Amino acid sequence: MDKKFKTDVSWNMISFIIIGISGIILNILIGNFYGASYLGVFNLIFSVYIFLSQIAIFGIHQSTLKYIAHTHDATEISQIGYSALILTSVIALFVTLISMNLSNLLGLLFSSQEVENSWVYLSIGLFFFAMNKTLLSIINALRHMKFFAISQALRYLLALSILTIFIILDVPGEKLGYIISISEIILFLFLFIYVIKELGSIYVAKIQYWIKMHLYFGWHSLLGGIMSEINTRVDILVLGVFVSDSQVGIYTIALMFFEGFVQLTVVFRNNFNPIISKMLHENHLNDLKEMILKGKRKVYVILSPLIAVSLLLYPFSIDLFLGDAYRPSIVLYYILMLGILLSAGYLPFNMILTQAGKPLQQSLYFSSLVVGNVILNLVLIFSLGMIGAAIATASVYILNIFILKYLVKKNIGILI
Repeated sequence: MDKKFKTDVSWNMISFIIIGISGIILNILIGNFYGASYLGVFNLIFSVYIFLSQIAIFGIHQSTLKYIAHTHDATEISQIGYSALILTSVIALFVTLISMNLSNLLGLLFSSQEVENSWVYLSIGLFFFAMNKTLLSIINALRHMKFFAISQALRYLLALSILTIFIILDVPGEKLGYIISISEIILFLFLFIYVIKELGSIYVAKIQYWIKMHLYFGWHSLLGGIMSEINTRVDILVLGVFVSDSQVGIYTIALMFFEGFVQLTVVFRNNFNPIISKMLHENHLNDLKEMILKGKRKVYVILSPLIAVSLLLYPFSIDLFLGDAYRPSIVLYYILMLGILLSAGYLPFNMILTQAGKPLQQSLYFSSLVVGNVILNLVLIFSLGMIGAAIATASVYILNIFILKYLVKKNIGILI
């Protein structure tokens, strides 16, 4: 692995630490100042938001990453980038306007007036979240990973800062969705200025061609994107249907720490993706296999001791920052962490089929995980409640290993 890759990973590790700490503080502050019920509501509407954001982005960020990573021609990079931004803005605006009118439906689905009241404040941010995904994909494809890391951290620091202001001003809990919306608007301005400077002039000649290319690739990768994100939120969404907002809030505390480790694997993935795309484009399969095997071992070596320490510290953290009401989350955390402990080495490579130009197979991969996740969560939550959700989620992460290995061998021809 080259020096740039190691430097980029280091920057993104620092970003991850900032994101992780900010996310923990954000949830602790909501839990303490607004209670478990509004913590549950916030995470429920955020889960719906993440699902709808994938429709708003329409897979265009994946197309942008793939095509820019394949070229060094400045004119072509500009055409790919601007066409992606134009297309994203149109689709995202349409999805956002529809989403803003879903409050009543969500309130009925989750049997929660708080969910109904809170949704509109979060839905405003969908347009800017989608635009930011495309802007970040351009930055990622160019391998400007320092700026990428800073931007990712900025999103969470903004959210934490806005929450702090809300607490000081005693803003009602139903308006917590504004935290995300305002953060995305500010981040958009920051990213847009940087990316426009990098892309330079608009070359109109092939904009229409690249819009068609993005639409084609995006359409075929849309299902995969939706399934990828919903797979991380199935437990929250199903819990929201069957249990109270307070129980959802307790579960999300365990899930928050668990997802911190999942996001750590995403740090590696963001750095691997453009390299994987280039190796596949140049058909360097042996080099790719070697890089994946080495990367897999390194992820396990880094994460295993961190997971062990987190298992020891988690109960003390709950007692120190949240109190007895959240102690049921301890056993949930232990169950969830078994899933990440076993699957961590494979997660940085779970977008490899998209990078290989096989978005339909990528969609099949994520769809199979979601189907398994939904079935397990429905069965186990109905009988075991929060513990059932944890068992189901951990099981799907372990199942992920075998499905990914099979599909990569079948479609790319290497064993990982």
